[in-house]
Amino acid sequence: MARRNPASPADNQPRYQGAMDEVLAASTRRSSRFAQWRSASLQIFSCLALVWGLGNAANVQLNPTENAKLLQRGDNRYSDSEVLPALRGQIFDRNGQLLASNLTKATVTLVGSQAKFTPEQKQRAALIVGLSMADFEAKLAQAKSGLVYLRSRIDLEEGRKIKEALRGKTYKERIPGIYVHDEYLRFYPQGEAAAQLVGKVNLSGEVQDGLEKSLNNDLMGVDGQRRYLKSGIGNAVEAKQTSDTSDPVNGSDVTLTLDKVMQDTAYNELRAAVLQNEALGGSAVVLNAQTGEILALANYPSYDPNKQGGRSLQQLRNRAATDPFEPGSTMKPLTMALALQKGSITPNTTYSGAPFMVNSLRVNDGDHGRATLNLEQIIQLSSNVGAVRIANTLSYEEFHAGLVALGFGQPTQLPFLSSTLGKLRAPDRWVPVNKATIAYGYGLNASLLQLARAYIVFTHQGEVLPLSIVQHNEPAKGVRVVQPEVAQRVGQYMERVTQKDGTAPCAAVENFRTAGKTGTARKYTGSAYKEKYIASFVGYAPASNPRIIVAVMIDEPGLKKRYYGGLTAAPVFSNIVASAMRSMNVTPDGGAKPACSAPLNVDLFSDLDEA
Repeated sequence: MARRNPASPADNQPRYQGAMDEVLAASTRRSSRFAQWRSASLQIFSCLALVWGLGNAANVQLNPTENAKLLQRGDNRYSDSEVLPALRGQIFDRNGQLLASNLTKATVTLVGSQAKFTPEQKQRAALIVGLSMADFEAKLAQAKSGLVYLRSRIDLEEGRKIKEALRGKTYKERIPGIYVHDEYLRFYPQGEAAAQLVGKVNLSGEVQDGLEKSLNNDLMGVDGQRRYLKSGIGNAVEAKQTSDTSDPVNGSDVTLTLDKVMQDTAYNELRAAVLQNEALGGSAVVLNAQTGEILALANYPSYDPNKQGGRSLQQLRNRAATDPFEPGSTMKPLTMALALQKGSITPNTTYSGAPFMVNSLRVNDGDHGRATLNLEQIIQLSSNVGAVRIANTLSYEEFHAGLVALGFGQPTQLPFLSSTLGKLRAPDRWVPVNKATIAYGYGLNASLLQLARAYIVFTHQGEVLPLSIVQHNEPAKGVRVVQPEVAQRVGQYMERVTQKDGTAPCAAVENFRTAGKTGTARKYTGSAYKEKYIASFVGYAPASNPRIIVAVMIDEPGLKKRYYGGLTAAPVFSNIVASAMRSMNVTPDGGAKPACSAPLNVDLFSDLDEA
């Protein structure tokens, strides 16, 4: 059988060609179907896109909210806004002297996310801003993606020069990420002299205390806003007036009843007395005797509100308004006035000066007792025996009602934060010993402001006036507590206190008659009265035509045998009055020089009231 030779390519060509044709035909069919599918998909997608576009266009045209949103988005891309800060209202004293004002300074800030510096730019930036390279590097590390202050509270002229240098003469010289802003700061010309009264606004604009806080609704303004066009690198290129642009509304100015000169005097005299007597602190209040206006209110220790840093609670407290204390013998003239008004005693009443018991309390005048006492001597010598015998002529309800009328246990209605109401028990909770101790200033407490206000009864013909710190056009309306002749008579008794045979010869003022009363009370600490004292003096001048009331309190005078009100508080009263009479140009009405020069007979000043 013969072998069959393999077919040659030529012989197989028709077969291969047919297979290739089939493959090509299948590929052509697949390409055609894909093209048809792609065309259909594109047509469908185009139709959907057209429908979406038409719907979105219709939504933009017909939906005002969406229209405004898109316009705002475009506007934000090419514009920005800035706050136009409102100026805080200024605070003035009664004579137009500034107590709190606004200063404009420059601040240099660094935005870390924009601070992409070359080594050369970094050196230039540190030099321009005025920082060492090490300090600038530290600020850069601190910033990271946030904002840090490079310089604060610098003069506007220096800020302008820094801003121009950062901008450079060409774009390549520009230093990015560092900005210079105007900064509005609060400045207090009196510094620590009126710190607790006026208060403080810190560098962040936070209102912290004092009248700045309590009168904040009047002082604060409403910030405005300005929109502007910006370039591609974020620089403002043109102001743009839009509906979002609004002008700032500055805060209202406030005028106080305070007298800056008297405030400085009161603070300086108080500070000197606290330091001289090694005391814990103190307060001084000066009132207009005919209107109830506060002319000065000083506390020590104090702080400088223009400086930053920590402040202790001792420095922050407005002691004259917030700290209640037992007023001691300064209550005796008030007790006597209430009894004279009630008619339970007369100007001719006299009492035995012998000690006696009230429940378990022994009432006595120590080494200074007298066999008999008239009303003048009770005040002049600060007699506990006489004060208690007078109080015993009043019922609980009569005595309590009189004290309430004088303002004890009542709010002062002043715009001070944390003002104390003091403490005065209801008469149904009294026992005989309560009435006895209240007669000479224990068993109740009050702030120095409340005590000073009560003494208006002696300067305003038997009426008590409301206190004020913000000036008003309306005259104050008083409430009658005693008749004018009663107030005048007790005032005459108080004149003897500041004379050489009284408990406060240091309260005398040359060429001016003065009247007042000392107080020296033990402090109640924890659960008992300790060998710590509150020394006080409240009085007025001139005695013939009262113009001012001055109340002084010294907390815990530390010198032995010099803790009496007549030795520590009375000299402060004298110095304040002397200065005030000069500044007010008051006509002298007589009066001897203060009998308060060394060596002193300390026993003369003893008005210590045993609790």
